[in-house]
Amino acid sequence: APIEITSTGQTTYENGLATARDNVTIHIGNTDIYADYAQYNSTTHDVELRGHVRIYRDTSLYNADSGIYNTETKKIRAITARTESQPYFLGGHDVTSIEGSENAYLINGGIFTTHDSSKPDFQLRARKIRVYENDRVIFLNVTAYVGAVPVFWWAYLYQSLDNAFSFSISPAYYSTWCASLL
Repeated sequence: APIEITSTGQTTYENGLATARDNVTIHIGNTDIYADYAQYNSTTHDVELRGHVRIYRDTSLYNADSGIYNTETKKIRAITARTESQPYFLGGHDVTSIEGSENAYLINGGIFTTHDSSKPDFQLRARKIRVYENDRVIFLNVTAYVGAVPVFWWAYLYQSLDNAFSFSISPAYYSTWCASLL
């Protein structure tokens, strides 16, 4: 798909690198990207993004301070990111797309909640979270918090996301096979 890059600041194209500064808008197929700075590499198809990064793909929104988006694979890599996929909100460090799946992500140091607040009343914090949008979420080494108080810990936790109007915690048996999923 063609890539359209606009900005209110300086835009240059040199040696296969398109660079845009200030209020950058990028449109690629069903994806719209906004950032303070973007640099597109026509060889690798990577878009390096910095400052107030927002990626809208289909019905999903991803917010990050910085990241890389590949226009061919649609993979997102970010150091710190947040996303909103009703009825849940998700954030974490070292967010990467999972190979072979367009809408799946691995998050290290993740936070998962259904409370729409910058300081949620309740949340799950996990060492690793694997999210398959509109299907399931898998947590490894997860602690449930009410406010700032830890109330329960699971080695492994699975939550179905196939019903957007229902959310319940379903602990599962942890095994070596489960650990290999993460």
